[in-house]
Amino acid sequence: DSPTEAVKGWVREVRERGFVIVPEFLSPLQVEQQRAAMARVPVLLGGVGGNGHMSRTIRAHNLIGKTRACDPIIEDPRLLSLVKGVLGEEIQISVTTLMDMLPGEKEQNFHQDDRRYKLPRPHIPLVFNCIIALDEFTTANGATRLIPHSHTWGEDENAAMVAGGVDSGGKVVTIPDHVAAQ
Repeated sequence: DSPTEAVKGWVREVRERGFVIVPEFLSPLQVEQQRAAMARVPVLLGGVGGNGHMSRTIRAHNLIGKTRACDPIIEDPRLLSLVKGVLGEEIQISVTTLMDMLPGEKEQNFHQDDRRYKLPRPHIPLVFNCIIALDEFTTANGATRLIPHSHTWGEDENAAMVAGGVDSGGKVVTIPDHVAAQ
């Protein structure tokens, strides 16, 4: 299927800005269904966080192996068209994770999720991150902080950050060599 004009616009925005925020990607009913399904998934609390502190984030890894509730999102033609529009036709899902940052959680440092690949920056996108906000996602409660155009930086560039807040049901998509922090 060919992508809709909206999806083509999202792809352009990801390529140009490094991310796109899509309000109301899920309907209110889908958000409630996902909340109910995620409430039944076994979770972990604690562990060492990204800044070396004890984490106050609830996590559940490998959601695909724990619930089929993610299938409608993963199989959404808009999402698939967006991912393929950025990465190309050959894609593979590698990680599905639930995260719920509790009050008192520390902010992550800015980072690029693809730093494990020892390629000079900038480079073609290698992986694609997608965040689905089931609850309001604000700077005050731990929204991912994003730096526009940071996917085009060389090794030593800096720029101003922006908040990546989204209402519940919205979606934030980033290219992983884009600089971000939660």
